[in-house]
Amino acid sequence: MPRRPSFRSSAIEDLNRQLAFAPQAVQRTRLEAAESLIRSIDANRQYPIDFVTFKLTGYRPDDSAQEHVVGTILRADLVTMIQVASRLCPLVCDGERGHPLDVDAVAARLGCTRRSLRTLRPRGLVFWWTSRCGHPQKLGCPPDMLEWFAREMQTAAPKRLDKAQREQLETAASAYMARASTQVTLADVTRHVAATQQLGPDVVRGVLRRAVDAGRVNLPRAKRLQRRDGRLALRAVRHGLPVSSIASRLSISVSSVHRSLQRERLALFVRYLARPCMAIDPTSKFDVPSVPPPRLRWDCTMLLNPPNTSTVIKGVGTSEANLKAIAASMGHLQLLVKAADPRGSIDAWAAIDASLMELTRRWWGVLVGLRPSIEAGLSGWSGKPVSEIPTAVISALLPGLVDVAIATLRRAQVGDAKRLPDRTRSAIDRVLINPATHIQSRTAHTPQGVFLLRHTPWRLLLPDPRWERAIGRLSESDAALAMERFGLHGASLHSATQCAKARGCSVQAISARTSWLRGQLHHHSRSLRNLHDS
Repeated sequence: MPRRPSFRSSAIEDLNRQLAFAPQAVQRTRLEAAESLIRSIDANRQYPIDFVTFKLTGYRPDDSAQEHVVGTILRADLVTMIQVASRLCPLVCDGERGHPLDVDAVAARLGCTRRSLRTLRPRGLVFWWTSRCGHPQKLGCPPDMLEWFAREMQTAAPKRLDKAQREQLETAASAYMARASTQVTLADVTRHVAATQQLGPDVVRGVLRRAVDAGRVNLPRAKRLQRRDGRLALRAVRHGLPVSSIASRLSISVSSVHRSLQRERLALFVRYLARPCMAIDPTSKFDVPSVPPPRLRWDCTMLLNPPNTSTVIKGVGTSEANLKAIAASMGHLQLLVKAADPRGSIDAWAAIDASLMELTRRWWGVLVGLRPSIEAGLSGWSGKPVSEIPTAVISALLPGLVDVAIATLRRAQVGDAKRLPDRTRSAIDRVLINPATHIQSRTAHTPQGVFLLRHTPWRLLLPDPRWERAIGRLSESDAALAMERFGLHGASLHSATQCAKARGCSVQAISARTSWLRGQLHHHSRSLRNLHDS
């Protein structure tokens, strides 16, 4: 089903706009009258607008101008009116008309696919928005209307277009292209031909694409994104580039960029979950502890010199609690990713992001808890306290030692929390027997520490660490919104719906402001060259 159906007749669209100001009970009555009118429409007749207004409202307008609308267009617009207006007066699931059937059940009853319902909808297939206590609204078809539609249309076996009909579609597309004064896209041609030939857009698009591939018709083809384009778009969005600019650069629509981003993120989730960050028995079940995740910032570093640290660490918690939470978070995240859909809602993806951020902070909390083991290993190797070891030596050895701690953590089990520091110390002692193999080259701008985000495989799915410091250059209200939407400074992630509800605005306004904030944070963080996360 389309996200937002459009009206074909401006007169019916104006009528729907007028009906939107009526009370909810009056709107319900008028939409039910629209259902009754759909059953009596003759597709080949023309109907005056005052007749339609009288049937829906009982009021006959006193207008001398008689505008008419064809039956096929009238039926399609009445279906659209019901679907659009029922947002404000949804159909109760357990009402007198019975339990409405969802999209999948309707497709199974009619013996077709979900995409075929888009073709059948303008022919009288009515969908209401339905409400159920404790559940979000979703589309549903009343059982009586579905049975009427099945008897009238008899669409159990969809018909295939013959050769003459396909040639007629190709001729209509070529004629439209010849008349067009400006450059048009394949979507424009498809919509025009589908409206004039009374066919579904999917059917027309398939015929035209096959004709283009065979060389019979010269039509513009939309660019298909490659995997590398999706990865490029994901990095560009992360660095603050607006989605509209990405769509213009790739010559595709904004919705296509959003779907590509979600597909790429879903592929990254699946890839990283296939290589878990910790050894976990899949048959075990762990309850998430009541202790909240550590308030670790995304520019968090593991430093051995406390006076030089810029990391904000609050409530790291015990290793045992964090290990149990990691196991529970990974199981929950796997369920969310398994049920994820690239066309899903913003809140559905916000739940996945929140779960991933909590998992990352828990994992970092255990790793930060291993800092004493690294310090003890360095002190035992050098024979003096860490504060007396030269900075150049610490900066050269620390990345390799953190790698050792991470490898030990990856092999850990939930019950190994008490033995984890000793195992890490033993592994570090073995490495420091020949430290030259673990010394990494140090650039002039590398600080005295190791960025934990650099050692996180899924860092492209997390906020840019430089945003933690750039957020101070925003206004107070924008900084608060950025902290909630991106989970900065250890704050928990808030969905767009939660932010919109707290501020009394729409989700679209929050999404637009979030995109602008991403660009501002990236612009202000350009001068922060001391953070290199990737």
